[in-house]
Amino acid sequence: MRRIRSLIVAAAGLLACSEAFNPDLTPSDFYGVWGSTDGARLTISNTRTYFESSCWAGEFVVPIIVDGEQFVASGSLNATNGTETRIANIGGSLNGDALHVTVTPVTFQLGPYVMVRDLPVTIPACP
Repeated sequence: MRRIRSLIVAAAGLLACSEAFNPDLTPSDFYGVWGSTDGARLTISNTRTYFESSCWAGEFVVPIIVDGEQFVASGSLNATNGTETRIANIGGSLNGDALHVTVTPVTFQLGPYVMVRDLPVTIPACP
């Protein structure tokens, strides 16, 4: 009887915690190639999270962490001219067909970008 009561209390605790999250969204809801009219692209899949812009590109950990409509991942950005690498976080939120993204390296920020799934993007050369 004590064991059953403990299991009920544990299950109630898990349910209470899960109410804070949107159970409808999973990492796979973010999967796809996302493009921005600002010349940035984000590819998210179960094996890769890759960001590209004119001057920076980089890999982020897989899988992304999803909390409700928010996502976040950590990784590194490389200058497209090959001169430096920076630790960075990428994060944002999914709102319908729009993915709002900000990339935050240690010393500056890229974005915010509004990205659309499957939007073809040409990445311009770094000025």
